[in-house]
Amino acid sequence: MRASVTLDRLVSTRIPSGQHMKAARKAGIMTAPAPTGSSDGLRMHVADEVRAWLARRRLSGAGLARALGRSQSFVAKRLDGRQAFDVDDLEAVARVLEVPVSVFFTPRSNSIE
Repeated sequence: MRASVTLDRLVSTRIPSGQHMKAARKAGIMTAPAPTGSSDGLRMHVADEVRAWLARRRLSGAGLARALGRSQSFVAKRLDGRQAFDVDDLEAVARVLEVPVSVFFTPRSNSIE
């Protein structure tokens, strides 16, 4: 019952565009949406591979963020798969790690150790 009252209050309240999801999460009636779609597997695979290469190079997410000139939050969202790396980001990450971009797409059974 509490959730419907809160939802009614949210719907009737004027909330600036883009703030609806944040307000709903804060009210405790909604959590972040689960990733969906066919690209999820690839997004997660690429994130896993980038994390693996960071570990191989003994570089942290914070260190990668500094090297890329990006925020730690930006990098963290991509490393945990909440956001996909775009091609330009992957190219920059590959440059920092000194690997070809293709290593992020290598099937696990053939990953370069």
